[in-house]
Amino acid sequence: MQNVLEIKDLHLSFVSKGKEKKVLRGIDLDISEGETLGLAGESGAGKSLLTLSIMGLLPATAEIKKGGIQFQGAEILDNPGKQASLRGRKIGIIFQDPSASLDPLYRVGSQVAETLSDITGKRPEMPQILNLFSRAEFKEPEKIVFRYPHQLSGGEKQRVMIAVALAGNPRLLLADEPTASLDANTGAQIISLLSKIQKETGLSILFISHNLPLVEQIADKLAIIYAGRILETGLTTELAKRSLHPYTRLLFSALPDPGRKGKPLATIPGSPGSGLNSRISDFPSTEESGCAFYQRCPEKNLTCCRPEPPLIEISPGHRVACWRIKNEN
Repeated sequence: MQNVLEIKDLHLSFVSKGKEKKVLRGIDLDISEGETLGLAGESGAGKSLLTLSIMGLLPATAEIKKGGIQFQGAEILDNPGKQASLRGRKIGIIFQDPSASLDPLYRVGSQVAETLSDITGKRPEMPQILNLFSRAEFKEPEKIVFRYPHQLSGGEKQRVMIAVALAGNPRLLLADEPTASLDANTGAQIISLLSKIQKETGLSILFISHNLPLVEQIADKLAIIYAGRILETGLTTELAKRSLHPYTRLLFSALPDPGRKGKPLATIPGSPGSGLNSRISDFPSTEESGCAFYQRCPEKNLTCCRPEPPLIEISPGHRVACWRIKNEN
Protein backbone atom coordinates (compact mmCIF):
# COMPACT_ATOMS: atom_id res chain seq x y z
CA MET A 1 0.00 0.00 0.00
CA GLN A 2 1.34 3.42 -0.99
CA ASN A 3 2.23 5.94 1.68
CA VAL A 4 0.37 9.24 1.48
CA LEU A 5 2.80 10.91 3.87
CA GLU A 6 6.40 10.09 4.78
CA ILE A 7 8.41 12.07 7.32
CA LYS A 8 12.10 11.26 7.40
CA ASP A 9 14.60 12.30 10.08
CA LEU A 10 12.89 15.65 10.69
CA HIS A 11 14.79 18.07 12.92
CA LEU A 12 13.27 21.42 13.93
CA SER A 13 14.63 24.09 16.25
CA PHE A 14 13.66 27.51 17.54
CA VAL A 15 16.48 29.96 16.92
CA SER A 16 16.56 33.36 18.60
CA LYS A 17 19.45 35.72 19.36
CA GLY A 18 21.98 33.07 18.45
CA LYS A 19 20.48 30.49 20.79
CA GLU A 20 18.97 27.24 19.56
CA LYS A 21 16.28 25.15 21.23
CA LYS A 22 15.81 21.73 19.64
CA VAL A 23 12.13 20.74 19.44
CA LEU A 24 11.81 17.92 16.89
CA ARG A 25 14.84 15.63 16.98
CA GLY A 26 14.70 13.10 14.15
CA ILE A 27 11.01 12.32 13.55
CA ASP A 28 10.29 9.30 11.31
CA LEU A 29 6.63 8.58 10.48
CA ASP A 30 4.55 7.31 7.56
CA ILE A 31 0.82 7.11 6.84
CA SER A 32 -0.68 4.78 4.24
CA GLU A 33 -3.74 5.42 2.09
CA GLY A 34 -6.95 5.16 4.11
CA GLU A 35 -5.05 4.73 7.37
CA THR A 36 -5.33 6.64 10.64
CA LEU A 37 -2.10 7.23 12.52
CA GLY A 38 -2.50 8.35 16.11
CA LEU A 39 0.25 10.55 17.54
CA ALA A 40 0.13 10.61 21.34
CA GLY A 41 2.24 12.15 24.06
CA GLU A 42 2.24 14.71 26.82
CA SER A 43 1.91 18.45 26.21
CA GLY A 44 5.08 20.03 24.88
CA ALA A 45 6.28 16.92 23.05
CA GLY A 46 6.19 18.64 19.65
CA LYS A 47 2.92 17.25 18.27
CA SER A 48 1.46 20.53 17.03
CA LEU A 49 4.76 21.75 15.60
CA LEU A 50 4.94 18.58 13.54
CA THR A 51 1.52 19.47 12.09
CA LEU A 52 2.64 23.01 11.29
CA SER A 53 5.77 21.62 9.61
CA ILE A 54 3.63 19.52 7.27
CA MET A 55 1.37 22.48 6.46
CA GLY A 56 4.20 24.99 6.02
CA LEU A 57 2.81 27.24 8.75
CA LEU A 58 5.76 27.41 11.13
CA PRO A 59 6.46 30.60 13.10
CA ALA A 60 9.31 32.79 11.90
CA THR A 61 11.70 31.67 14.66
CA ALA A 62 11.29 27.98 13.78
CA GLU A 63 13.83 26.41 11.44
CA ILE A 64 13.93 23.00 9.78
CA LYS A 65 17.50 21.85 10.34
CA LYS A 66 17.39 18.48 8.63
CA GLY A 67 15.08 15.89 7.11
CA GLY A 68 12.27 15.70 4.61
CA ILE A 69 8.50 15.42 4.19
CA GLN A 70 7.03 13.63 1.21
CA PHE A 71 3.38 13.82 0.19
CA GLN A 72 2.23 11.18 -2.32
CA GLY A 73 5.86 10.48 -3.17
CA ALA A 74 6.93 14.09 -3.80
CA GLU A 75 9.18 16.12 -1.49
CA ILE A 76 7.38 19.23 -0.23
CA LEU A 77 9.58 20.53 2.58
CA ASP A 78 12.00 22.28 0.21
CA ASN A 79 9.18 23.80 -1.85
CA PRO A 80 7.05 26.39 0.03
CA GLY A 81 4.96 26.97 -3.07
CA LYS A 82 4.12 23.26 -3.26
CA GLN A 83 3.13 23.22 0.41
CA ALA A 84 0.89 26.26 -0.08
CA SER A 85 -0.82 24.67 -3.09
CA LEU A 86 -1.57 21.50 -1.10
CA ARG A 87 -2.83 23.33 1.98
CA GLY A 88 -6.64 23.29 2.12
CA ARG A 89 -6.76 21.20 -1.04
CA LYS A 90 -4.94 17.88 -0.87
CA ILE A 91 -4.15 18.34 2.83
CA GLY A 92 -6.88 19.52 5.21
CA ILE A 93 -6.49 20.48 8.84
CA ILE A 94 -8.65 20.76 11.94
CA PHE A 95 -7.31 22.66 14.94
CA GLN A 96 -8.30 22.16 18.57
CA ASP A 97 -10.05 25.53 19.02
CA PRO A 98 -12.60 26.15 16.25
CA SER A 99 -13.50 29.54 17.74
CA ALA A 100 -10.01 30.80 16.93
CA SER A 101 -10.33 29.59 13.33
CA LEU A 102 -13.73 31.13 12.52
CA ASP A 103 -14.26 34.84 11.83
CA PRO A 104 -16.92 36.09 14.26
CA LEU A 105 -18.10 38.78 11.79
CA TYR A 106 -19.22 36.42 9.02
CA ARG A 107 -21.85 33.72 8.74
CA VAL A 108 -20.37 30.24 8.74
CA GLY A 109 -21.85 29.43 5.34
CA SER A 110 -20.00 32.40 3.85
CA GLN A 111 -16.74 31.21 5.38
CA VAL A 112 -17.12 27.74 3.87
CA ALA A 113 -18.07 29.39 0.55
CA GLU A 114 -14.90 31.47 0.67
CA THR A 115 -12.81 28.31 1.08
CA LEU A 116 -14.55 26.69 -1.88
CA SER A 117 -13.98 29.82 -3.95
CA ASP A 118 -10.26 29.85 -3.12
CA ILE A 119 -9.95 26.22 -4.18
CA THR A 120 -12.02 26.27 -7.39
CA GLY A 121 -11.59 29.90 -8.44
CA LYS A 122 -15.36 30.09 -8.89
CA ARG A 123 -18.23 31.35 -6.79
CA PRO A 124 -19.80 28.22 -5.25
CA GLU A 125 -23.49 27.42 -5.55
CA MET A 126 -25.58 26.95 -2.43
CA PRO A 127 -26.06 23.18 -3.06
CA GLN A 128 -22.26 22.73 -2.84
CA ILE A 129 -22.15 24.51 0.50
CA LEU A 130 -25.14 22.60 1.88
CA ASN A 131 -23.55 19.33 0.78
CA LEU A 132 -20.45 20.03 2.87
CA PHE A 133 -22.59 20.88 5.90
CA SER A 134 -24.57 17.67 5.36
CA ARG A 135 -21.35 15.65 5.23
CA ALA A 136 -20.44 17.24 8.56
CA GLU A 137 -23.75 15.79 9.85
CA PHE A 138 -25.70 18.98 10.52
CA LYS A 139 -29.37 18.05 10.82
CA GLU A 140 -30.57 21.36 9.37
CA PRO A 141 -27.75 22.64 7.15
CA GLU A 142 -30.03 25.14 5.42
CA LYS A 143 -30.39 26.97 8.75
CA ILE A 144 -26.85 26.53 10.05
CA VAL A 145 -25.25 28.20 7.01
CA PHE A 146 -26.83 31.53 7.93
CA ARG A 147 -25.67 31.53 11.55
CA TYR A 148 -22.70 33.35 13.05
CA PRO A 149 -20.06 31.46 15.05
CA HIS A 150 -21.33 32.82 18.39
CA GLN A 151 -24.71 31.20 17.66
CA LEU A 152 -23.16 27.72 17.50
CA SER A 153 -22.02 25.30 20.20
CA GLY A 154 -18.41 24.13 20.40
CA GLY A 155 -19.27 20.86 18.67
CA GLU A 156 -21.13 22.69 15.88
CA LYS A 157 -18.18 25.00 15.32
CA GLN A 158 -15.88 22.00 15.01
CA ARG A 159 -18.27 20.48 12.46
CA VAL A 160 -18.03 23.71 10.46
CA MET A 161 -14.24 23.34 10.51
CA ILE A 162 -14.63 19.76 9.28
CA ALA A 163 -16.78 21.10 6.42
CA VAL A 164 -14.01 23.60 5.63
CA ALA A 165 -11.38 20.82 5.73
CA LEU A 166 -13.42 18.65 3.34
CA ALA A 167 -13.99 21.45 0.81
CA GLY A 168 -10.96 20.49 -1.27
CA ASN A 169 -11.59 16.73 -1.15
CA PRO A 170 -8.23 16.17 0.60
CA ARG A 171 -6.29 12.91 0.65
CA LEU A 172 -4.82 13.65 4.08
CA LEU A 173 -6.48 15.21 7.11
CA LEU A 174 -4.45 16.56 10.02
CA ALA A 175 -6.58 16.53 13.18
CA ASP A 176 -4.68 18.44 15.88
CA GLU A 177 -6.42 17.83 19.23
CA PRO A 178 -9.85 18.24 17.54
CA THR A 179 -11.79 17.28 20.68
CA ALA A 180 -9.68 19.10 23.30
CA SER A 181 -12.21 21.92 23.78
CA LEU A 182 -15.27 19.64 23.74
CA ASP A 183 -17.06 17.59 26.38
CA ALA A 184 -16.68 13.81 26.29
CA ASN A 185 -19.98 13.11 24.52
CA THR A 186 -19.47 15.74 21.82
CA GLY A 187 -15.87 14.62 21.37
CA ALA A 188 -17.04 11.04 20.81
CA GLN A 189 -19.44 12.29 18.12
CA ILE A 190 -16.61 14.09 16.32
CA ILE A 191 -14.49 10.90 16.45
CA SER A 192 -17.39 8.91 15.00
CA LEU A 193 -17.88 11.49 12.24
CA LEU A 194 -14.21 11.41 11.24
CA SER A 195 -14.28 7.61 11.12
CA LYS A 196 -17.38 7.67 8.93
CA ILE A 197 -15.87 10.20 6.53
CA GLN A 198 -12.72 8.12 6.29
CA LYS A 199 -14.63 4.98 5.37
CA GLU A 200 -16.61 6.86 2.71
CA THR A 201 -13.66 8.63 1.09
CA GLY A 202 -10.53 6.56 1.82
CA LEU A 203 -9.06 9.60 3.53
CA SER A 204 -5.83 9.24 5.52
CA ILE A 205 -5.77 10.88 8.96
CA LEU A 206 -3.04 12.01 11.32
CA PHE A 207 -4.88 12.21 14.64
CA ILE A 208 -2.94 14.10 17.30
CA SER A 209 -3.89 14.04 20.95
CA HIS A 210 -2.59 13.76 24.51
CA ASN A 211 -5.76 11.73 25.24
CA LEU A 212 -4.66 8.13 24.71
CA PRO A 213 -8.14 6.53 25.02
CA LEU A 214 -9.41 8.82 22.23
CA VAL A 215 -6.49 7.89 20.01
CA GLU A 216 -7.18 4.20 20.64
CA GLN A 217 -10.75 4.64 19.38
CA ILE A 218 -9.80 5.92 15.95
CA ALA A 219 -6.18 5.00 15.15
CA ASP A 220 -5.01 1.96 13.17
CA LYS A 221 -1.41 2.67 14.12
CA LEU A 222 -0.03 4.52 17.12
CA ALA A 223 3.15 6.56 17.52
CA ILE A 224 4.32 7.71 20.94
CA ILE A 225 6.25 10.99 20.98
CA TYR A 226 8.35 12.40 23.81
CA ALA A 227 10.59 15.49 23.79
CA GLY A 228 10.56 15.64 20.00
CA ARG A 229 11.39 11.97 19.45
CA ILE A 230 9.29 8.96 18.47
CA LEU A 231 9.86 6.36 21.20
CA GLU A 232 7.57 3.61 19.95
CA THR A 233 5.27 2.94 17.02
CA GLY A 234 3.13 0.02 15.86
CA LEU A 235 -0.42 -1.25 15.54
CA THR A 236 -2.64 0.35 18.16
CA THR A 237 -3.94 -3.02 19.33
CA GLU A 238 -0.40 -4.36 19.75
CA LEU A 239 0.90 -1.37 21.68
CA ALA A 240 -2.12 -1.50 23.99
CA LYS A 241 -1.38 -5.16 24.79
CA ARG A 242 2.41 -5.31 24.45
CA SER A 243 4.05 -1.93 24.94
CA LEU A 244 7.83 -2.22 25.03
CA HIS A 245 9.09 1.25 25.86
CA PRO A 246 8.80 2.18 29.57
CA TYR A 247 7.19 5.51 28.66
CA THR A 248 4.47 3.84 26.56
CA ARG A 249 3.74 1.36 29.35
CA LEU A 250 3.48 4.19 31.86
CA LEU A 251 1.03 6.07 29.63
CA PHE A 252 -1.22 3.04 29.38
CA SER A 253 -0.92 2.22 33.09
CA ALA A 254 -2.00 5.77 33.95
CA LEU A 255 -5.38 5.23 32.27
CA PRO A 256 -8.45 4.63 34.46
CA ASP A 257 -9.11 0.92 34.94
CA PRO A 258 -12.47 -0.33 36.34
CA GLY A 259 -10.61 -3.36 37.69
CA ARG A 260 -8.54 -1.10 39.96
CA LYS A 261 -11.49 0.76 41.47
CA GLY A 262 -10.58 2.43 44.74
CA LYS A 263 -6.86 2.37 44.01
CA PRO A 264 -4.88 5.48 43.01
CA LEU A 265 -4.03 5.98 39.34
CA ALA A 266 -0.49 5.28 38.25
CA THR A 267 1.57 8.40 37.57
CA ILE A 268 4.69 9.22 35.59
CA PRO A 269 7.36 10.75 37.83
CA GLY A 270 8.88 14.12 36.93
CA SER A 271 7.73 16.47 34.19
CA PRO A 272 7.87 16.32 30.36
CA GLY A 273 11.33 17.06 29.05
CA SER A 274 13.01 16.88 32.42
CA GLY A 275 16.48 15.44 32.11
CA LEU A 276 16.80 16.11 28.36
CA ASN A 277 20.53 15.81 27.59
CA SER A 278 21.24 15.90 31.32
CA ARG A 279 24.34 14.32 32.79
CA ILE A 280 24.04 10.90 34.37
CA SER A 281 24.98 11.21 38.02
CA ASP A 282 23.64 7.82 39.11
CA PHE A 283 26.49 5.87 37.51
CA PRO A 284 30.27 6.21 37.36
CA SER A 285 30.31 7.69 33.87
CA THR A 286 31.09 11.08 32.37
CA GLU A 287 29.04 10.41 29.25
CA GLU A 288 25.73 12.23 28.81
CA SER A 289 22.60 10.17 28.25
CA GLY A 290 21.00 10.69 24.86
CA CYS A 291 17.71 9.22 26.07
CA ALA A 292 15.34 12.10 26.77
CA PHE A 293 13.25 9.94 29.10
CA TYR A 294 16.21 8.81 31.20
CA GLN A 295 15.60 10.95 34.30
CA ARG A 296 11.93 9.92 34.53
CA CYS A 297 12.39 6.27 33.64
CA PRO A 298 11.80 3.82 36.52
CA GLU A 299 13.64 1.08 34.60
CA LYS A 300 16.92 2.88 33.77
CA ASN A 301 20.21 1.08 34.34
CA LEU A 302 23.81 1.12 33.12
CA THR A 303 22.69 0.01 29.66
CA CYS A 304 21.15 3.49 29.23
CA CYS A 305 24.54 5.24 29.50
CA ARG A 306 24.85 5.71 25.75
CA PRO A 307 23.98 8.26 23.08
CA GLU A 308 20.35 8.53 22.00
CA PRO A 309 18.89 5.11 21.09
CA PRO A 310 17.75 4.61 17.47
CA LEU A 311 14.22 3.58 16.55
CA ILE A 312 14.60 -0.10 15.64
CA GLU A 313 12.13 -2.73 14.43
CA ILE A 314 11.47 -5.39 17.07
CA SER A 315 8.78 -7.21 15.07
CA PRO A 316 7.06 -6.41 11.75
CA GLY A 317 5.68 -2.86 12.02
CA HIS A 318 6.61 -2.51 15.70
CA ARG A 319 9.53 -0.17 16.40
CA VAL A 320 10.97 1.09 19.66
CA ALA A 321 13.80 3.41 20.73
CA CYS A 322 15.26 1.96 23.92
CA TRP A 323 18.73 0.52 24.56
CA ARG A 324 17.34 -1.99 27.07
CA ILE A 325 14.89 -3.44 24.56
CA LYS A 326 17.61 -3.85 21.95
CA ASN A 327 19.83 -5.49 24.55
CA GLU A 328 17.11 -7.91 25.64
CA ASN A 329 16.07 -8.89 22.13
